[in-house]
Order: sequence, then C-alpha cells, then structure tokens
Amino acid sequence: MQQIPLEPTLEEWRQLYQTADEFRQLAPWDYMADTDLFAVVEPESGRTGYCSVFGAGGEIFGLAVFLGARGFATFNLQASSHERDFAQVDATELMERLPYALMATFENVGDLEPHDIEQIQELGLQYRGAKTRPMFRLHEPGYGPWYLGREDVRFLAFVLAEAKSVVRRFKQNPDLVQAADPLRTIFTRVPLEGSMVDSWTEAPPLEPAQYPALDTGDLLRRTRYQKPRQTTTTWEVDYFYLPRLLAQDESGRPAFPRVVLCVDRSTGRPVDTLAATAVNFYREAPMRIFETMLRRGVPRRIRVRRLDALATLAPVAEAVGAKLVLVERLDLLDAYKHDLVDHIGDDLSLLE
Repeated sequence: MQQIPLEPTLEEWRQLYQTADEFRQLAPWDYMADTDLFAVVEPESGRTGYCSVFGAGGEIFGLAVFLGARGFATFNLQASSHERDFAQVDATELMERLPYALMATFENVGDLEPHDIEQIQELGLQYRGAKTRPMFRLHEPGYGPWYLGREDVRFLAFVLAEAKSVVRRFKQNPDLVQAADPLRTIFTRVPLEGSMVDSWTEAPPLEPAQYPALDTGDLLRRTRYQKPRQTTTTWEVDYFYLPRLLAQDESGRPAFPRVVLCVDRSTGRPVDTLAATAVNFYREAPMRIFETMLRRGVPRRIRVRRLDALATLAPVAEAVGAKLVLVERLDLLDAYKHDLVDHIGDDLSLLE
C-alpha cells in the first residue's frame, strides 16, 4: 500500500518559499534554456535531481527537478520531442511523455489553489506583481500534479539553493554546464567533505522496466481445465492513458486511468476494455485479456505495438497457445481508441 507522505513543518515550508523567492529574483529564464541541464546530489539522502530552468518562452516560469534515473529518462523523452512531433500525436500518446519531477513554478494569484493561498497566508508572506507566487507540485506519469510531502519539501529547498549558485555562474559563463556529450556527462553539484563542489557525473543508465509476475502455472492449469475454443482470428491490443482525471489512489491523489483495449480484426469490433489505476494496471490488464480469451475463444495472433504490452501479455499468449506479434501500427484499434477518448466524458462505467 502506498504511504501518504508526512506533512512538512512550518519552518520547512518557510525555508522552501524563501529559497524559491531568491531563485525567482535571479530570473534565470532570461538567459538559460530548458535544455541547459545540471544536477544536484543531496548529501543526506543521496537523491539526485536533474534540473531544468523553464520560462524562456515567456509563459510558465520555474525550475523542474527531474527525480533520479526515472526522472532523467522523462527529461530526455521531452527534450527529444520537437514541435512537429507533438502536432502529430494524439492526447493519449502525449500522456506517455509526462515528467517525473518536482516543479517550482511562479504564478499569478488566480492560478493558485486554496491550499497554496492558505499556506502563503499561514507563513505571513506577501507578493506583488505578476508571476511572483511560488507553487510547488510533484508531477508523475499517470497522476495529476500533487502536493509535496516532507522529504520532497526538504529536497526541493536544497536543490533550489544549489541551483542559485549554478544559474549565477551560468550568467557569467554560458558554457558552464555544457558537456561534450550531454546525454552521457552532466554538470553536477556533489557533496565532498562537508561542502558542495562542482563535478561531472555520468548520466544514469536507463532502468529496465519491471512488471508484476503472473502465475504462469495457474494460467496453464486454468487453460487445461477450461479448454477455451481456438479460433483463427487476430486481435489488436493496446495500453494507453485516458486523458481524464477520473480516479484516485489511496492518498486521494487524482489519477489518469490506464486502459487496455482489445479489438477483433475479423469482426472489426472491440472485444473488451478495462480501466485501472497505474499501480494495479500491469497485473489487471493481462489477466483481463486472459479471462476474455477463456470466455470468447483464443485468437491465433495478438498484435501489439508497445513493449510493455509485449512483455506483460507474453505469459498469457504462451499459456493459451496464441502468437504474440510486435507491430508498428494498429490502425483498426486506433479508430476505436479515438472514439473512446472523445466520448468517455466523466463516466468510467463505459469501460466496464
């Protein structure tokens, strides 16, 4: 079960707001691009934050702190996306490019939520002018922006303090954080003998994806017992986020449901759909497909285009004797996916 983070103390909040205000006054977005990446390692926890200043476009101002190897991977995914790429993908694919990061942004009063306004009032802080009020959020794929717990408040305050040192020096030396290969070597503030010093560190390796292990023995036993009908059909199966905040996890954090959609190519119609929160999805989705096969018959082929679908459906395909194929396009399924996204509204029961 996911633990609800501890509440920060008032003094910890005060430190974060003060450091954020000092960072804003430097206006680093006037001379830094969001691709000028640098990193900070916190001595106490050993956590690494990969920092990107944004605001050069003149709309949203702040600092994104991408968290660890997973966050670094989401930074690279965003950095490699050009404007024409975003114009060519639909909303469900854009959901796959969301960051895993702590965000400190500077907003107008009308952009704050009651939680933020109450926090500022409790601290006795006052702000004047546009885009001056700090707002802090955790961003994570599969979830809506969420409030910070105690460890995140401490970490973000520390990173912002170190970021001030970096951006001041960057203004004088724009080559400060430039590496020969920025995908491999990153300018980093690291702890050394009780102080923070400059260093160059290796970019974190891409962490291999891990999925819940299905009980393949149970799948085989159920297949032998129920003897599902073998067919000559081909199914298309895909996983995607539904771009609607319709669910919650145990903490009450709003979540984007993830959907598994299955379409039978011989009939041209959907076979099944299921929506689940991210924490349960990779266990529930392949089991839902397995149960559908037991009821409706086993397809000869299952076409997928995502590596996570390939990995999680492999035990199911092996148990029932279906051929699992990785393809580039699922044209028939996409037509139903777009229709589903357009008409789902706020009612998840349509996916049951």
